[in-house]
Amino acid sequence: MILNIFNGDCAAAAWRRNPTPGDCLVWRENYLVGAPPDVVSGTPRYIAARAAALAGVAADGAADKCCEEIAADLENMERRLAGAGAGDTLVLWFDVCPFDRAMLTALLWRLDSRPPSTRPHAVLVCRDIDWGGRTDDFIRFLGTAVELQPDDFSDGAAMWRVWSEERRRNPAAAPDMPACMRRVASTST
Repeated sequence: MILNIFNGDCAAAAWRRNPTPGDCLVWRENYLVGAPPDVVSGTPRYIAARAAALAGVAADGAADKCCEEIAADLENMERRLAGAGAGDTLVLWFDVCPFDRAMLTALLWRLDSRPPSTRPHAVLVCRDIDWGGRTDDFIRFLGTAVELQPDDFSDGAAMWRVWSEERRRNPAAAPDMPACMRRVASTST
């Protein structure tokens, strides 16, 4: 199985007009809203906390219904990612903005928590473009995908942990990802 993971609905819609091989998963999680809970991702506690934070920015009067829909979407995303295992391939389509960096490190954190023998093969296509408006770029840039190595998973997971700690300390401010990267680098041996 090949699973293409996108940073948003616009990118996925553009991909569907000129797809590369595989299925599509839109990772609908805005880590710049609220602080990630300090619990294992995919658990009912994690999903409830994230759904409540995301629903908090919903339109007036829609938060309760929105919270249930968001929780269902988060559960589906976690289930589909968990369903990708050894022998499968993840193609991660992201750009370089802070929103995508947070999303990418969160995905790497999830994948790093698995034993390496059970992880799917993962490649990253990261470009400084708006994927949503460029249907021809998917096929062209797939050939530039970078194969992720074990250190990429562990480094991404470390960045996610530092970034999440900063968000929990100050949920109103988005931590600076390069500063988090420097902090991880200074503590690694």
